[in-house]
Amino acid sequence: ADYHGFTMASLSVKGLALARGRTAGGEDSTIMYRPFTSWGGSSDWNFTLPEEESAVAVAAGNSFVAVATSSGHLRLFSPAGVQRAVLSLAGPAVAMAARGRDVAVAWHSAAPGALGEQRLRVSVFDALEASLLSEAALPVSSGATLSWLGFAEGGALASGDSEGTVRCQLAGGNGAWSPIFAAAQARQAGSERYWVVGLSDAELCCVVLNGVDAPTVHPRPVLSSLDLAPPVVPSDMGAVELERNLLSASARVGVRRAAAAAAADGDEEALGEDSEGNLARAEQDIMDAEREMDSHVLRLLQKCAQVDRLQRALELAAMLNSERALMGAVTLANKMRKPALSERMGLLLEARQAQREREQQAALAAVATPRHAPTQATQGVAPSAYLDDSADREEAPRVTTGRGIFGAAGAIAAPKASAPAAEPSEGDEEGEEEMTDTEEDEDEDEEAATQKALAAAAAAKPKATNPFARKVIADPPGGAKAGGLAAAVKSMQGSGKRKLSTTVLGGRKG
Repeated sequence: ADYHGFTMASLSVKGLALARGRTAGGEDSTIMYRPFTSWGGSSDWNFTLPEEESAVAVAAGNSFVAVATSSGHLRLFSPAGVQRAVLSLAGPAVAMAARGRDVAVAWHSAAPGALGEQRLRVSVFDALEASLLSEAALPVSSGATLSWLGFAEGGALASGDSEGTVRCQLAGGNGAWSPIFAAAQARQAGSERYWVVGLSDAELCCVVLNGVDAPTVHPRPVLSSLDLAPPVVPSDMGAVELERNLLSASARVGVRRAAAAAAADGDEEALGEDSEGNLARAEQDIMDAEREMDSHVLRLLQKCAQVDRLQRALELAAMLNSERALMGAVTLANKMRKPALSERMGLLLEARQAQREREQQAALAAVATPRHAPTQATQGVAPSAYLDDSADREEAPRVTTGRGIFGAAGAIAAPKASAPAAEPSEGDEEGEEEMTDTEEDEDEDEEAATQKALAAAAAAKPKATNPFARKVIADPPGGAKAGGLAAAVKSMQGSGKRKLSTTVLGGRKG
């Protein structure tokens, strides 16, 4: 029995939230929560708001309870009754809805217009982080009031007004809304009204009312499922039903894509217990919705071709989701003897195929991209130089800055100091080992050692293997130590000039 006189409630899979405002007799506003399961005693809890504050709306999520009050507060509680946060709303609250960890609050942004039009906005909060996720205008029919606010089965925010128009926020959270159900086109009698209960991507779950404003509690009302019927105007082709079906199918594709995106982002309600299976089913649902949409597009395309609306038919062909359906449209145009339409559809198909090939190449390039992007020190180096993770890999070649064949500045990889055409002699090996020793004292004549090294290098007259790399290669075949570069290096090492000999081995500078 209800001994508190609750006037508002919200049901979730974890529990029931109840609230009442301040009564006319002066009783304070009360909030109560009853979880469905509990491992401890006294799991129910209630709070009494201050005298100057009254509950306006309540919403229960899987892991929170939210209460909007007349003081402009949004109070957030945990399922066990911990007061997590108190947020401020930018206007008086009108309605609330919860899903997962998100709570949507509709509020007045300004006073109603001269014709009675409501000026509302809706804010979506992350109840666990106490942060604002998005905010957008909330459209309502002229002269109507907001009668329902909730989340569709796929996770999109939706609303309904007293005129019987149900709107859904488009995927992406960009603030745009689209009417997906119009009671004026769906009602079979002038007195029918629809009490919205829930919304899927294809149907509206509601209670059909006849001559009353709200359903009765006893007996329990019967739930009805109505196909989504967006408002369309009669066209010059007499294909209102085809166009309505196409709009509904297109909206269904958008809702299922939004649900798949929410599941991929880790939405608890979208994922469920079987996360991998639900992700696969979400992808399959998108494919099914796209196939259904393509079938409606082809039917309307055929109608356009029959009445010689070829440009409209081409625009419809561009809405097809799959290449197979587009090839079917080309075949249909050929059978109907519309060569101009068939030719342009063929160009559209070629462009679609080229786009798919570019996407595949981009995907392959992304897979082949190295784990670490090349830095300035590795630009111009072969990928194998930094992809090989073996312990005994060769050191990546040194990079120097030079000009290309056509004079464009760029980074080039300097060749190694020694050429593979000649085997190093014992003297060369001994000289290289001596270069690793510590630098000896520099008391001897550096100028004499320099002249001696340059004369020995000029006598060798080596031929560079790369005409664009200005380097000095190792001794030519013959292995003569006297007169070769190795002899020059050995002579320099004998004089204690290790630094200079390293410069000669690395190549002289132009």
